Amino acid sequence: MKYIIAILMLVFLAGCITPPEEPILNDTNQSDIQPDIIPPEDDGKIPLRIRELIEKARQPESFEYDYYTSDQGFVGRFYIINKDAKVVFPELKIRASGENFDEVYFDRSWDKAWSYCSKDHCNDPKDFTAECVDFPEYYEDYPRQWLLDIKSADILGEEMIGKYNTLVINFTGRHDYSGKMWLQSYYGIPLQIEYSDIDRINRTIEFRNMTWNTVPSIRVRMPFNVSKVCD
Repeated sequence: MKYIIAILMLVFLAGCITPPEEPILNDTNQSDIQPDIIPPEDDGKIPLRIRELIEKARQPESFEYDYYTSDQGFVGRFYIINKDAKVVFPELKIRASGENFDEVYFDRSWDKAWSYCSKDHCNDPKDFTAECVDFPEYYEDYPRQWLLDIKSADILGEEMIGKYNTLVINFTGRHDYSGKMWLQSYYGIPLQIEYSDIDRINRTIEFRNMTWNTVPSIRVRMPFNVSKVCD
């Protein structure tokens, strides 16, 4: 009799347990969140250590950094999540229509860009339009894009840039650009690039105050009540 009662209790308790509504999944993200990051082919022109850093550069989902160049100084602060990006300029710029703007939103998959005046500069009256602007005029290759363009490289050594330890490399890239690149030693993201372009003009690019995986999606999305206006 005791065994029968025990079995009935187990059946009763099992019936009270609610099964999960969704299947329990492995926490590992199997999707390729950065499909534009393709490790170069192993043709012997890029050392294994650099190839490993290029592979690790796929891990961060978002970036933000201050973009500096040797010819322009501080350009603006960039925010990037996958195909979406935004730059916030330190000073107001003027549209072709004569109106001010201080931000540009980018759709990198379609090479589209829209200028917008944020509440910091256009609070009264509020700006409810974002005008199309020339994508190449305002978009700058973000750090990982430079990794895609490496055709050959050699390791020079290690150096500190701010608080980050970096691997310094010589590289040859797109359009036969050549120079030095400082790769953050954990994620492999370039923090500084010195190169000569096809006109043999020397340039320096710096990605300062960079952080990874800190950009909320709302940061790169245009306000919902803003209309995109194109000629």
